[in-house]
Amino acid sequence: QVLLHSRAEICCDREVVLEAAKQDPDALALADKALREDRGLILEAVGHHPLALRHADSRLRGDREVVIEAVRHSWRALREASREIRADRQVVYAAVQQCWQALGLADGTLRTDLDLVWCAVSQSWRALQFAAQSLRCDRDLMLLAIQQTPQALQ
Repeated sequence: QVLLHSRAEICCDREVVLEAAKQDPDALALADKALREDRGLILEAVGHHPLALRHADSRLRGDREVVIEAVRHSWRALREASREIRADRQVVYAAVQQCWQALGLADGTLRTDLDLVWCAVSQSWRALQFAAQSLRCDRDLMLLAIQQTPQALQ
């Protein structure tokens, strides 16, 4: 809110913007473009508020290290990552380990990865909805889901 009511030069001040982003990730939306392109600032901001990634420059939303830092704090940050990063197995696996729903944000090519899908289904049978059709015929995966609830067959 402070940046919203401040003079333009304040929105260009790295220290002020970073402090604001630590309090509210949406503060980055008001920051100068150069600051939204500042890799160091964004790395620090996503360490405090992973969803600050949504206001980072698109190049940084495709930066593996930046996205892993954000995902390390919240799987939901995967939603803000570039399409290419959502196809990166290591990044997606880190998110899926936190919450099965992250599988739904993964690129389609990863939804055929048995280990990744297994990780998600071991948390909730509902993750089957995001698995590739070919994996829904995997006997062991279906047994894992059915052990949670017979509804997994539906």
